[in-house]
Amino acid sequence: MARRAHTTAFADHVVIGWDIAILSEGPCLIEGNKGPDLDLVQRSHAEPLGNTRLGVLLAYNMLCSLKAKYGEIDPTVWAILRESGGGAFERPF
Repeated sequence: MARRAHTTAFADHVVIGWDIAILSEGPCLIEGNKGPDLDLVQRSHAEPLGNTRLGVLLAYNMLCSLKAKYGEIDPTVWAILRESGGGAFERPF
């Protein structure tokens, strides 16, 4: 549901914070926020978002969006991202 809404309404954005309610009839999309409250994640984990797996995934998706828009990304950027992800990230292209 969120993926379909993202590609339909916000295809040019890397991150959208989706509010989805779970109702007895099933999930219901409430809204999408272009400025999600990522600071709440940082507060609950007591560390910068960049130190978490979510930070690595956000960086990865940002680079994929940049590649789609501007073409090839410098290989050193991929190396930095791979290193910051503790080896869990591999360059997809």
